[in-house]
Amino acid sequence: MATSNRPELALRAVKSVLQQTYANKEVIVMNNGSTEENVARYQTLFDGLPIRHVNLNNCLGEGFGPSKARNFGIGLARGGYVAFCDDDDEWLMRSTSARSLTLFKKQKPM
Repeated sequence: MATSNRPELALRAVKSVLQQTYANKEVIVMNNGSTEENVARYQTLFDGLPIRHVNLNNCLGEGFGPSKARNFGIGLARGGYVAFCDDDDEWLMRSTSARSLTLFKKQKPM
């Protein structure tokens, strides 16, 4: 999940992903270009949650857009599948990830 200066929205999105029924999930939040004040707010809000929060300001300097942030996050991911949820989105159905994975597994390789 790419995010920048929207900690409360990102928390809502993260919680919607964590509530999914599919148990084997990894949540990576790429904080890209947030102010120092908001970086601290993210850290406070995410404290104790089972996620990886990466502050790209510390890794690569200034923010560089959500596409590069997502690609950086993919590079950190350990799973066989990747799903995206923007910081201003919510996965409303608790079975969104499980249903999506079932569809992916049914697809034939190209």
